[in-house]
Amino acid sequence: MTRRIDFYRIGREALASLGSLETYLRSSTLDRALLELVKVLASKINGCTFCVTGHTTAARARGESEERIAALALWRSSPLFTDSERAVFAWTDAVTRIESGAMGDHLYEQLRASYSEKEVIDLTFVINAINCWNRLHIAFDTQIKAH
Repeated sequence: MTRRIDFYRIGREALASLGSLETYLRSSTLDRALLELVKVLASKINGCTFCVTGHTTAARARGESEERIAALALWRSSPLFTDSERAVFAWTDAVTRIESGAMGDHLYEQLRASYSEKEVIDLTFVINAINCWNRLHIAFDTQIKAH
C-alpha cells in the first residue's frame, strides 16, 4: 500500500481554519457527551474507523455508557435515547447523507422542538466538521496505531 500524505503536517495552514471552528464549537451550550455520540454516528455512516475509535473513547470519557454507545447503531428504536436525542441523530443522519429531500421539514421541526436556533446551527456545524474530519482521515488513510 502506498503511504499517503500526512495531512496534519503538510496541511497545517488549512487545518488552522478547521481548528478555529472546533474551538468555537467547544463553547457550544450543547451537551458534550451528546456531541460525541453525534460524531460517532456520523463517523460510522462515513466508514471512518479512525474517528469512530477516537470519539467512542471520548464519549466514554464524557460519561456515556457502553450500552448507549452500542445502541447508537439502533438509535431509531432504542429506548435508551430520548426523543430529543433521536431528533439530533435523525438530523445527523440527514446532514451526513445529504440525500435529496432527506432534510424535510419534519426533521427540522422535531429538532426545533428541543433546541434553540443557535443550538441547531451549532449542531449542524458539529456535524459538518466531523464529516470534514472523516473525509480527511479516509482520503489520507489515517491508521489507528495498535497499542
